Amino acid sequence: MAKLWNLLTARHYQGLTQDELAARSKVSRTAIANIESGRNNAKPGTAKALADALGYEIWQLMSDDKNDLRKQVVKSNGFA
Repeated sequence: MAKLWNLLTARHYQGLTQDELAARSKVSRTAIANIESGRNNAKPGTAKALADALGYEIWQLMSDDKNDLRKQVVKSNGFA
C-alpha cells in the first residue's frame, strides 16, 4: 500500500476535480477522496492508475516533498 502524499497537490496542478480524475483513472471518486484525506492508502494498481492519469511518476505522488511536483510542472512547461 502506498501513501500518496502529493495526490491532492498533483490533482490541483492539473486543474482537475475528484470526479474528473476518477473518470480519467477509472478509480472511484470515493477512493480518491479517502486517499487524499489520508484515511486510506493506495494499492499499487490504484497508485499507478492515478499517477498515469495525472502524468506523474508514482514516486512523485509518494514523496512528502511538494517541490518534487513543482519541479516537474516547471520542467514540463519548458521553464527548466
